[in-house]
Amino acid sequence: MCPRWSRSVRSEPTFRVMTPRYRLACLAVAVAAGLVAFGSALGVLPRPAGGFGLSPATLAALDLRRAEAAAPGALPAELAGALDTDTRKALFRDTLDPAIRAVNARVRLERALVTLAADARAEGRRPPRGLEARVAAIAARYGVPADDPVRLLVRVDTVPPALITAQAALESGWGRSRLAHEAHALFGERAWRLADGVMPLARKRGAAHVARAFPDITASVAAYVHNLNTHRAYAAFRRHRAEARLDGTLPDPLQLAGGLSAYSELGPRYVAKLRAMIRGVSRDDEMAQSEAPPPSGSGRDATISDQASS
Repeated sequence: MCPRWSRSVRSEPTFRVMTPRYRLACLAVAVAAGLVAFGSALGVLPRPAGGFGLSPATLAALDLRRAEAAAPGALPAELAGALDTDTRKALFRDTLDPAIRAVNARVRLERALVTLAADARAEGRRPPRGLEARVAAIAARYGVPADDPVRLLVRVDTVPPALITAQAALESGWGRSRLAHEAHALFGERAWRLADGVMPLARKRGAAHVARAFPDITASVAAYVHNLNTHRAYAAFRRHRAEARLDGTLPDPLQLAGGLSAYSELGPRYVAKLRAMIRGVSRDDEMAQSEAPPPSGSGRDATISDQASS
């Protein structure tokens, strides 16, 4: 609660100055409390045991709202033109990063909900109202029975941003591709009906596919992540990621790339090209981090995100 005044011993009102920072703090508390109450009322998020301690599922929901609000719609038109290499890479990454955060935030929320329901059952408790239906919908989307949380969590997991960026850069030529601008197609995904995509300029004789089209680049990233998380061709990718989770380490994008040889007809040669691109992306990340001052409070936020996704 943020009162405008409090009473002294003589019951005389003593007014408190409402500075902009004080108002902002009050608003943040009110928004967090409202979201927790709303989620608890729907039976999707657990009601905190004491005060405003937020559960991993609630934190994931808040992270998703922030990420989706910042997600872009399309690549900048400048990427289709002539730019020097450093400018092109920076613009491409700056545009793609919010989309990656939004997609991984949604997967993180799904993972937190599956974990919440599984923990409740393991402890002999009934999951919160509405949670079972939500988990059943998640399980159906990922093609795994809802009563098998171990298998489900192997699929419901995030993809390292360096891998997403590297593969988008490789498939779209760092945003030069016509399809990246006309169809928001960043990962070379295919469709089999003309209504679902755009005709490629170069297509082998006898081929019936079109380039799959998306409403925006965030949808393109989401489809790519879901493809890696569900298609049988990428079982090795998911196995490497699950093993890293069991070891308590972050999944290595270079190792995960080894499970994507079926992504292209080039097979192992494609994996080699993808790994080279990942190394370049990771090197750029390290340079940017070494040049930028550390953001205040980022350590705790990163820990919260990691806990919610593991």
